[in-house]
Amino acid sequence: MIFKELKSRSFIKTLSWFIVGFSITLVAFSLITGNIKEGFHGSIVVQSIKLFAYYWHERVWSRLKYGKKFNPGLK
Repeated sequence: MIFKELKSRSFIKTLSWFIVGFSITLVAFSLITGNIKEGFHGSIVVQSIKLFAYYWHERVWSRLKYGKKFNPGLK
């Protein structure tokens, strides 16, 4: 049995990563600018771009066979 990652799984992973990445970027930008509002706006821009990049990165990797090993003993 070969497993295929569904698009919905990639989408949920993308959203969860968006939250993590947004939080990190928000803190970093806020510390750099000294203004949480500017940090928020910067985070929205950066993470929105990265959201699409991450999703397509996930989809490409889900199709690659590299690093996948079939183990018939696993259920």
